[in-house]
Amino acid sequence: MNTHSEQFFDFLKKLNEQNVRYVLIRGFGRFPESADGDVDIVYDQKDETEYLKIKLACFEKGNVVSFGSGEWCEMLYLALNTKGPKDPNIAGGRFRVDSYNSLYFKSPYKNFTTFWTVPKPFNDLVLETRIEKDMPYGKFYIPESECELVLLLLRNVLDREDKSCFSEKHIKRIKNILPFINREKLIDRLSMVLPHPEKIVNKVYEFNFSQIFDIALGYT
Repeated sequence: MNTHSEQFFDFLKKLNEQNVRYVLIRGFGRFPESADGDVDIVYDQKDETEYLKIKLACFEKGNVVSFGSGEWCEMLYLALNTKGPKDPNIAGGRFRVDSYNSLYFKSPYKNFTTFWTVPKPFNDLVLETRIEKDMPYGKFYIPESECELVLLLLRNVLDREDKSCFSEKHIKRIKNILPFINREKLIDRLSMVLPHPEKIVNKVYEFNFSQIFDIALGYT
């Protein structure tokens, strides 16, 4: 049997060969030997049938889970692991791939107990502006830096239970990509999903992440 890494990149190769559009939004920082934790993939709904066919053939069996209907689609999720015994050298022992048919996060309107989709124009933009990474071990796609930073902000503001601080792992990633960010483009991207984008961006550049929660959620 192929290693967990080989199985994972064979899966991506099959997606690329079938022109299935997707973007890895998290988990790619330690490729190719391991993922950071889970690998989170958002795929184009137009390619859903082919995407699920390939994924179900490449990984251990699992079922699609629905998180209900968002503004413009049913929010679907599928988590599968690569096959075989766990490898102690890999985070989690294997590659776990969490797949989403859309970008959605916990909603503040019901005290973060339900999920809601981001506006469809932003969802589509993340796929349209994805960046190709053609590495010796395989080709894959990640978000442009501005979209990736917006997704990290949404992840912390909406999905994180502790609203007093950002994830240290995410802060580290933000600091790594910030030198490559176009500030005006970042404000534009952020305006599609959160209020007061310029105020939030100012706090990002100040590394004052704790104040972002109140600004983004309209508490200040």
